[in-house]
Amino acid sequence: MATKSSGHAETPASDAAAVLRELDASSPSRKSKLPELEGVLQELEKRIDPVSKLPLEITTAIFILCLPKSSFPAPAPSSAPMLLPNVCRSWKATALSIPQLWSSMRLNTEMSVNFGSLVALWIARAQSMPLSISLHGDLTSMKPSLRAIIDQHFPTHVQNLELYISKGRQLDKLKGPFASLRILTLGQDDPASFLVHCSCGEEHDGDGFFGRDARPCVKFLSAAPNLVELAMDRIFFNLPFKSISTSSQLTTHSSLKRLFLGGFGYDAKRPEPISHCSVQILQYLTLPSLERLVIFSLASPSEVEPLFAFLERSSASLHSLSIGFDLPFPIERLLRLIPNIKELDLNVQWSDTADEFVRSLMTALHSNYSLNLVPNLGRLMIRGPQLEPETYEDVLEALSARRGHGSLHSFKFIWVPRDRRQFNVNLDEVLMKKAPSAHVLEAMRQLVVEGMEIHVGLKDRNVVDV
Repeated sequence: MATKSSGHAETPASDAAAVLRELDASSPSRKSKLPELEGVLQELEKRIDPVSKLPLEITTAIFILCLPKSSFPAPAPSSAPMLLPNVCRSWKATALSIPQLWSSMRLNTEMSVNFGSLVALWIARAQSMPLSISLHGDLTSMKPSLRAIIDQHFPTHVQNLELYISKGRQLDKLKGPFASLRILTLGQDDPASFLVHCSCGEEHDGDGFFGRDARPCVKFLSAAPNLVELAMDRIFFNLPFKSISTSSQLTTHSSLKRLFLGGFGYDAKRPEPISHCSVQILQYLTLPSLERLVIFSLASPSEVEPLFAFLERSSASLHSLSIGFDLPFPIERLLRLIPNIKELDLNVQWSDTADEFVRSLMTALHSNYSLNLVPNLGRLMIRGPQLEPETYEDVLEALSARRGHGSLHSFKFIWVPRDRRQFNVNLDEVLMKKAPSAHVLEAMRQLVVEGMEIHVGLKDRNVVDV
C-alpha cells in the first residue's frame, strides 16, 4: 500500500474520500457519480468499523455508556457526546439518530457568547426527549443568547433540573411556570461560601444562601406544580421560627413525593462535621403527598419545632424518614407524628447520652400501650456510637415484641466511632468489648432464624454473625 509523505497510511476508505472531494469540485457530468461512490464509501467504512455492523439498539447502548457516569455531560469537543460524531460518517449518523445522547447537559453562565448556538444545536438533537439540565453560576450574568434558550425550553422541556447558583434570590430570573419539571436540585455554586455561611450564620453579610427571605424558593416551587422530587444541597436559611396557623400563609404542593434536605462540610477550626440543611423552609410548606423525607441533620434544637409542625400537616403519606440530630431529642413525640412510617433511619450524633436515647426509643416501641405506635414500622436503622452491653437488653425486648406484633422485619445498629483510628487495631477486641452479652446475641440469632434481619456493629462487620 502506498504511503503519503505525512506518514499516514492510505486505506480504501480514504482513497474513496479523496475521489469524492475531487468529483465534488469537478464538472456536473462527473458529479453524477457522487451517489454511487458515497455508497461505496459507506460500505468501506462499515468493513473498517465493526461498530457500524452492530444493531442500532446495541450501538445506542454503547454510545450512552460513553457519557459521564457521575455528572451531566459538558459541551466539550473532546468528550462524549460531542466527540462521537467526529469519528467517521457512520458514527456521526448513528450519534445524531440517538436523541437520548443529547437529552442532558451541564451549563455554566460564564460560558462564551457563541456558546448559545451550541446549546441550541444540542437541544435540537434531543428532539422531543425530556431534558435534564445542570446549570451553574450567577444567573444575573447570563449572556442574552443563553437566557433566550433557557426562557424557551425550561418551562416546557426540562424534566430534571439542577441549579447551583450564587444566591437564592436569583431564582426570580427564571421565568415559569415549569410544567414539565419533575426533579429539582437546588444548591450553592460556591462551596467555600457555603462553609462561611455554615460557621458564621447571622454574622455573615447576606445571612446565607436564601438569607431571611424564603419567598423566592417558595415561589419557584409553586411554579412547578408537577414536581415529584426536591433536593436542597448545602443551602442555608436564617429564618426565625414562626407559628403559622392559617392556610393562607402556607404553600401546598400536592405532587411532591420525595424531599431531601442537607449537606456536609468541615469548618477549618473544628474537626467535627458541620450539619447543614434547609429544615426551616418546612414551616412554609404543606406536602400532603410526601412519601420520603431525608434530613441530613438538624442544625440546632431550634429546627425541631419547624419540623414537627410540618409533620403535623404533611405526614399522612410519609412512609420513609431519615434524619440526623443531636441529643437530647424527643423521639417518642416524633414517632407519634409519623403514624404510617414503614422505614425509619436515625443518625444520632456522638453523645454520652446515646444509651439513654436508645432505651427511650425501645421503651416506646415495646411497651404494651405503645404497640399502636408506628404499627407499620418494618425497617429500623440507627447510626450512632457503641452502646453499653446492658442497653441491648432493651433492644432485644423491643425486637421480640415487635416481631410478635408482626411488622418489624429489619433492625440495624451501625456503630459510628468518634475516632475511626480506634478500630484500626485489635478490631475483634474493640467490637466485642461493648457487644451485646452472650444470651442477648443468642436470642438475636434466634430472631434471625425466624426471619428477622439483625445487624449490630460496623457497616461491614456484624457481631450477631460472629
